[in-house]
Amino acid sequence: MNSARYATKILKKDKTIVDESGNSYLLNVNSYIEDLELYIENNYDVEIMYFGRDYLADESHIWGSGRTHYEKSYYSDKFNQLKHIVEFDNISKNYQFLTDKNLNYEKEIEQLLFQQKILKEKLIKIRDQKKFYCKNNGVLRKENMFLKKKLGENL
Repeated sequence: MNSARYATKILKKDKTIVDESGNSYLLNVNSYIEDLELYIENNYDVEIMYFGRDYLADESHIWGSGRTHYEKSYYSDKFNQLKHIVEFDNISKNYQFLTDKNLNYEKEIEQLLFQQKILKEKLIKIRDQKKFYCKNNGVLRKENMFLKKKLGENL
């Protein structure tokens, strides 16, 4: 939201300044604008470019004289505020993206650790089975030799 006010001071073409800060109409309009901006700020998710200081209306403005046709410094200040908002928004989006990526990686790591645990358990079972078969193979060999010996005696 671009915060703005009716200028109460006018920079004339001859570089003199006319001060109308006591003008009740301008004070009422600015009060109404401020209330409207507060309502928007409190009820909507908006970034705000604050009005800042009391800018002068410029009678030599490219669009002519008007209460919201400000001196050149106003536009430079607004550009800098907008630039800051956009840069901050990009940083925030990048931070959120990286945070989301990090959460995804953490979930993937958890899944990989779980899979690793399962694989370790399977490996332990395979080693136990290998030990069992190796042990039984030795027993079977002895039994086989015993049977061959017996068979050889009976022939």
